[in-house]
Amino acid sequence: MYDAFEETVTKLPMPHMSTDSDSDESEDDSALGLVFDRSTVSSTASMEPLERLEALQRVNSDLAKKLVEAERTLQRKLADHEAELEEMEARLEEAKSELSSAKREEKELRSKERSNQTQIAALESEIAKVQKILDSSRTMYNSLQKQYQEQLSM
Repeated sequence: MYDAFEETVTKLPMPHMSTDSDSDESEDDSALGLVFDRSTVSSTASMEPLERLEALQRVNSDLAKKLVEAERTLQRKLADHEAELEEMEARLEEAKSELSSAKREEKELRSKERSNQTQIAALESEIAKVQKILDSSRTMYNSLQKQYQEQLSM
């Protein structure tokens, strides 16, 4: 009698969340402290020692397979992340190089701009001097022409 009761108790499924429940029911269930979404696993307590050993070895074997798969997945993800990290570092170095080159080019262009501004200022000064000389020459030409006309009219 006790064995039959124990057998039914160890195979009872855990309560689970129904998909069509409304929010009031889920609040009530969570207040009860019930555990949801657990798989049903039979107890090994009522088994014979040899059966229990075999069951535990199967569970252990399954867990070892899951561990190996999890480690493979981890190593694959780690390799992917390492490759992505290397790619990002290469892109960062490339960007740093481009930035350095752009700064160097900007510095050269600013230097050329200053040089050109100096040349422009010198040329403008020279043009102003030549303009004064031209104005002076015109005035002198007009004065000489006037004198020549006066001499001809005498």
